Amino acid sequence: MKIPFKNILFFTCVLLIQPLSAIQETSIKQKFSIKEASKNGLINYRLSGTDGSHYSDCMGLVLQSNTDSALVLDIKAGTELIPHNHKFQTMIVTRDDEFLLPGKAIKSYTMYAMCGEFYDEPPIATTIYNIGDISQKKDVAKLARYIDYSAKQNYKGQYAMWSVTDQISNKDLKKYGATNIDINDVLDMTKEAKIPVKLVYTKSKKEVKKKKVKALVKSVVEEVKTIKPPKPEQIIEENKDDTALRRYGYQVIAGILLVSGVLAFAIRRKKKKMSEV
Repeated sequence: MKIPFKNILFFTCVLLIQPLSAIQETSIKQKFSIKEASKNGLINYRLSGTDGSHYSDCMGLVLQSNTDSALVLDIKAGTELIPHNHKFQTMIVTRDDEFLLPGKAIKSYTMYAMCGEFYDEPPIATTIYNIGDISQKKDVAKLARYIDYSAKQNYKGQYAMWSVTDQISNKDLKKYGATNIDINDVLDMTKEAKIPVKLVYTKSKKEVKKKKVKALVKSVVEEVKTIKPPKPEQIIEENKDDTALRRYGYQVIAGILLVSGVLAFAIRRKKKKMSEV
């Protein structure tokens, strides 16, 4: 019995279309925040520190899909990451990120964040975190977005974060090794972001040395001004007395030599100090 050609064509089309539709269905990606996807049971996640770092891609994220569909999972800069153990610092996400998670897959990623509690410990690999909400602390989320936008995922960005989350002082930052230049750079960042902090601008070692040299030269000049040579009429009058001439003549020569020596010493010292900067 012959099967009509139309029937053969129909069944062939059905067989071709079904795999294509299946591929199309699995390629459709649904987008959620990580917190929302976890709450809806679409995923499980494990979030922890890595190597004890305070900043940059310092958080380890493992995502496990509970669905056949591929998911795009995002997190926003300014989101708080809450530690199970509160001796560790709450972390602040500092980069908008998206993570592609295939259906029924388990994948590992890193996440950009900075420490948000100056007086607590930084996260380590065994420090487990939950994803919270956007920080409600004044200007924290604003600074996190600025750090993301300006690519300040470094130690100075961390200093800036602490200066906002904890309103720390110059003295506090110097305990972490911050220099005057670092503090000035942090203030430039917060000023550009229009965020007030308690830090104050300080002078660098180079500026201090320059000021000292300037003060030394000024003092030498002032000292020179106090040396008064004898008046011409005095010299003419005292030329009559050979002893007086020698006395004042020697004073003038000695004064000139003294001033020249002091100025030469000041100039050499200034050059030496400038070369050390």
